Amino acid sequence: MMHVVAISGPIGGGKTSVARAIAERLGDATLVHFDGYEKATREPIADLMEWVAKGASFDDLAVPGLAGDLAKLKQGESILHPLSKTPIA
Repeated sequence: MMHVVAISGPIGGGKTSVARAIAERLGDATLVHFDGYEKATREPIADLMEWVAKGASFDDLAVPGLAGDLAKLKQGESILHPLSKTPIA
């Protein structure tokens, strides 16, 4: 059975280090980072400020392609990294 492990935390909190350590111990894990999918930090600052003023709900963040890519990976298919376009197996 395939699993998805999500790690969240503040900037500089060690998320990437923890993810790499887990992936190393699992041996056949694939790392996919939310930063490659989210669009909020690439939008005008006024849009980000409006999101914060409305309560900063993470449910309101657009992450186009993330769910589809996770589904493909869980089915054993490769994807292209959303930013670098390098293959992820």
